[in-house]
Amino acid sequence: MSLSELANAYAKRFEHNGDPRNLDLTIKYCHEAVDIAPLKYGQDPTFLARIGDAYLQRYISRGNVEDLDLGIDYLRKAVEVSPKDFIHRFPAIGFLGRALTIRFELRKDRRDVEEAVIRTHQCMGVYSRGHPGRLIAFGDRGTALLNRYRSRNYPDVVQLKHVPEDSQKSPGHPSQALLRHPFPEGDDLESAIDDFRESLQLCPEGHPWHGRVLYNLADALLTRYEGSRRLIDQNNAQRYLESAQALLHKDDPILGMIFFASAREHLLRFESDYVDDAFSLYEKASTHRTLGTRQKLTGALSWVAAAEKYKHSSSLAAYKQTFILLDQQLNVVTDVLARHRIRKRLATNPTNAAACAINLGENDTAIELLEQGRGMLWMQLARLRTPIEDLRKLGPEEATLADRFEELSKVLDAGVTTIYRPISSEKSEDARERTANKHREVSERWEATVAEIRCIPGFTHFLQATPYSDLRDAAKEGPVVVFNINERRSDALVVSDAGAPYAIQLPHATPKTLASLSSHLSDVLAKTRAESDERYRTNQVVLVLRELWNVVIYPIVQYLLTSVQRKSRIWLCPTAELCSLPIHAAGQYRAKGTNLPDIFVCSYTPTLSALIRARQLPSDPEAPDITPAMLAIGESNDNVRGGETTLLSLSKEIEQLMDILPSHIPHRELLNTDATPEAVLQALHEHTWVHLACHGVQEPTQPFYSHFLLHGNSLRLLDVIQADLKHVKFAFTSACHTAVGDKNTSDEVIHLAAALQFAGFKSVVGTMWGMDDRDGPQITAEFYRAMFSEEKSMDHTEAANALNAAVKKMKKNKVSVDRRAVFIHIGA
Repeated sequence: MSLSELANAYAKRFEHNGDPRNLDLTIKYCHEAVDIAPLKYGQDPTFLARIGDAYLQRYISRGNVEDLDLGIDYLRKAVEVSPKDFIHRFPAIGFLGRALTIRFELRKDRRDVEEAVIRTHQCMGVYSRGHPGRLIAFGDRGTALLNRYRSRNYPDVVQLKHVPEDSQKSPGHPSQALLRHPFPEGDDLESAIDDFRESLQLCPEGHPWHGRVLYNLADALLTRYEGSRRLIDQNNAQRYLESAQALLHKDDPILGMIFFASAREHLLRFESDYVDDAFSLYEKASTHRTLGTRQKLTGALSWVAAAEKYKHSSSLAAYKQTFILLDQQLNVVTDVLARHRIRKRLATNPTNAAACAINLGENDTAIELLEQGRGMLWMQLARLRTPIEDLRKLGPEEATLADRFEELSKVLDAGVTTIYRPISSEKSEDARERTANKHREVSERWEATVAEIRCIPGFTHFLQATPYSDLRDAAKEGPVVVFNINERRSDALVVSDAGAPYAIQLPHATPKTLASLSSHLSDVLAKTRAESDERYRTNQVVLVLRELWNVVIYPIVQYLLTSVQRKSRIWLCPTAELCSLPIHAAGQYRAKGTNLPDIFVCSYTPTLSALIRARQLPSDPEAPDITPAMLAIGESNDNVRGGETTLLSLSKEIEQLMDILPSHIPHRELLNTDATPEAVLQALHEHTWVHLACHGVQEPTQPFYSHFLLHGNSLRLLDVIQADLKHVKFAFTSACHTAVGDKNTSDEVIHLAAALQFAGFKSVVGTMWGMDDRDGPQITAEFYRAMFSEEKSMDHTEAANALNAAVKKMKKNKVSVDRRAVFIHIGA
């Protein structure tokens, strides 16, 4: 048997038993055949289509996106090398259209759906009446058209410029007609409905796909009803959904899609009798065991939006389920930036969820949801590893468990497709049963794997919100004030080490008010210089600090002073617009007035979990102990880049540090030409404290690429986290812009100073905006004098007190408030 015949035999076996290991062998022998005879097989459209379809089927079976991309590449090549009149070109075109539709549903890239419409249309002309391929072709084209209708913002004539040129050259190609006669938006929807109706005619009751076709037609009719309010469309959609639900096995993933569509249909009736039933359907769909994670998440977001619109009692449950599903999906997506993009799509959900919980008087739940939602990305980025990667490092058995979880999660995340596939000759009922059993088996194995992971110490709350009873450990050394700034309501939740959190409503701290303050502060800092515009700059910063005192801090201080002693430490955990405002320095700033730094010693924490880790995260037990030591890093940037100014006071700053550092503490200096990224990363592994004096550059659109400017190159946030530092405890980042929040995800604190904490540093001093170069030596001297007074040992937990003392000394020396408020402390 030749390699080609062997590959074909395994492909046939997969069609019979559905075992994806047959696809592995199909792909293996196909590649071997191409390697041996590239001219014969590498240019054979039928053979290339077989490889492409095998990759597509393996993606559907296992969920590896790389297989989907490879499948599309091979199918495109199969189409390209086919003679225009070659009959076998059409199956390749059909497979390609199908694959592009699946990828569009995954990535929402309109170029994919544009090409999918063209490819599926090309496939229609080859099948004569009565040919089973017509059912597939109608379904494929209907799905592509419906997707394009829902996504299109521009006429086809504009979007077609993204479609490969080879697909537009044929005189009979649909793009030629589109270029001459751009479709109105409604035509896609009408054509999709027509195609699904044709599918239904070819797929009578008793056919294995009958329920799936009914769902597709009902979905399209509901979409038309939303725009036209034609009652017949709603009635037909309702009838088709009910029929499909009665036909499908309870573990068929399409049933989950039907529940979502039925919920939508119920709410479109605008009758109160159906509202509760609609939200019951939303819950059933979002928790359906065999529906894909990605599809359940999309549906859960619809549930959230609808529940908020109708002020339904299920709102909180909808938020909880959304975060569970988001966490599951983030554990499957391996690319860090891709995880961040997922998170940005849900930017306001954590504060919305918390506001919902506070409205219901469930303050502890509000804290849990804020922590789960806001901290989700950071919890996985603590050392640029997901919890699964941490699990894998524990040992061989745990690694096997992690592999199994990832494999099953990818299958679930890939989800169900409404695309049709050729079927075997087995009975309709048997085919439905086999499909349902396959999905149920995957779901049961995934659930059992998750349960097994939760039995491992440290993974008790895997894929679950951490309970408030655990989170309040963050307040063992002082209260933590967690802010929730939201359009619905704004509150400060005071977390103590005993009892439920106390909510202080902040009626005037609206997102609009705080955004205006943040914008004004940014403009003032960007357009003025501390030296030449000092009076104006100081006055404007004081106005911001007074407003923060009035609308945010004053009611919190009033509450705290009833139970917390003055000069005690407190922690601030800001959200949304507060992330870019200096609430730690809020005050009246008048003679005999009250300012927050005079009442409490303030620190920040991005999340409660981050603060708990900063206090409790032990060093790697397998790593050898090292002697506490100081690393001083300085880069003046004499070769100025990106408009940054040379740090003229750097030498004096480092000299001040070395003069104050007790003689018994080992130290090392890496200055200017010695301060390369490679040298710094290596030295970080060998020291417990670091003083970093250089420029920092924030990248608002890609915060993980924010960086410190060192000699010859940059030290990125990713580099520091990936270094997996074992011994570090304290960092002083005497750099510009090291603590500026990401403007596109304002409820995530993703900046350089916080990154150092998540990289392993338990305590970090940073700057909230550009520090005046003149202040480097003074803040350094006053800070380390306070840290090492009376020959104190290297205690990173004293950093907040030392910074507070240093800033007060600057105030005594008549340093303006804008130059003092820039410094912040993060962590323990």
